[in-house]
This record gives sequence, structure tokens and C-alpha cells, in this order.
Amino acid sequence: MSDWGGVNDRVQALKAGLDLEMPGTGDVTTQQIITAVKEGNLTTDQLDQAVSRILEFILNILSNIKKMHRLI
Repeated sequence: MSDWGGVNDRVQALKAGLDLEMPGTGDVTTQQIITAVKEGNLTTDQLDQAVSRILEFILNILSNIKKMHRLI
């Protein structure tokens, strides 16, 4: 996760493992990522890995919430 406004190049940041840019920039960096994939500057595998890490994070949070509720 980036610092607020700390990303200058979204595609390079994504390649380096920065999966979540904060705060969201709306459609601007989404379009940069789409363009990078279309032009071959970012592979779909790199994008899939980033998405997988975010989904894994979300699923872990949900799992921990369920565990906490069972303890209460």
C-alpha cells in the first residue's frame, strides 16, 4: 500500500509489488495499467499476481473476522 499520493508511476509501482495505491485515483491509473498491458509494458501475469495478493488479503481478513465472532 502506498503512502497518500506517494506514487509517481503506477505501472512501475505495480511491477515492484505495490498492489494498492492510496488514495484511489479514480480512472486515471486504471487506464495507465490497461494501456501498459495492451502495449506489453505489463504482463497479465504481473497483474494477476497483484490481484491475487489483494484478494488473499481480503479473504484473510474475512476469515479472521469469522474466527473472532466464534470466540465472542
